[in-house]
Amino acid sequence: MSNNAPIEVLVQVMVIGLASYRITLAFIFDEGPFMFFERIRSAVGVYDLGPDGQPELSSGRLFSCPACLGFWIVLIITLFVLNGVLMPVWVLFAAVGFQHFLSQRYLIS
Repeated sequence: MSNNAPIEVLVQVMVIGLASYRITLAFIFDEGPFMFFERIRSAVGVYDLGPDGQPELSSGRLFSCPACLGFWIVLIITLFVLNGVLMPVWVLFAAVGFQHFLSQRYLIS
């Protein structure tokens, strides 16, 4: 283990966290190109509401809860990152997530 191991782990955690943040937001809130994310939400039952106003299907509830879906997205991205798969893609999503986070902070203040 090199002396840079703690820094490498911190960078990986930041990449995973920011990439999963942006990907989760896309699945939960974005329409996406050609209504991609909107169609996924429709297919998994986000809009099929029961009498309580919540999605009837567990998949619909999953895709309407950022914390719930975010957990699974973090898990998947972590498996990819730890195996060195598609790292440039995750860095790209991390940068986009960071940009989105900053833009939301700017809009609020």
